[in-house]
Amino acid sequence: MRIQSNNPYYRGKQVQFKNEDIKFDKNGVAEVSEKMAEYLMTVHKGFYEEGKADEYKDENQIEIEKFTGDVQKKYLEEISKLKSEKEDLLKKIEKLEVSEKAWRENYINLEKKMKGEVANVEKVESTPIEEPIEEEEVTGLEDVEELSKEDKELIELLESLTKDELKAFALENGIKESEFGQKREKGLIELIMNKLSK
Repeated sequence: MRIQSNNPYYRGKQVQFKNEDIKFDKNGVAEVSEKMAEYLMTVHKGFYEEGKADEYKDENQIEIEKFTGDVQKKYLEEISKLKSEKEDLLKKIEKLEVSEKAWRENYINLEKKMKGEVANVEKVESTPIEEPIEEEEVTGLEDVEELSKEDKELIELLESLTKDELKAFALENGIKESEFGQKREKGLIELIMNKLSK
């Protein structure tokens, strides 16, 4: 039976096993009895049937490959984790960008609407009205039929705003914060109309 060693040491050499000289050719192949072949392949490392030998690796190569494999495995796991975190961050950024874009568009549209309609308002004479803190009655704006079309549109716009938006609108149009007092939405609307009509 022909056996083969993948260890370069045996190539072209004659070596004794169990008091039997075995001669290996330049490829590490030797002709032996089946009993000797079984002994070599089971007891000694690196002996195979001819043509079935694995690639020879010394101890250093085995250690290097083991170390490289372990390190590579850890790197691959870390890369996979970082990729997953990156995907999550990109999704969050995308949601924030959509939200920010919608908010910015709403803000710009509201700003244009406020500035554009105020620019077209004709100033009208009206008498300032004192308002009690406890209950605010808007007088002077109830008779909407007597108001101009621009005034009516401005009132509709102002009534659609929140208290904070009314304050911001007032500040943009030269009304001081000290004039707000404890006024609610209706009181702020009247203050704005009175100031703009002067």
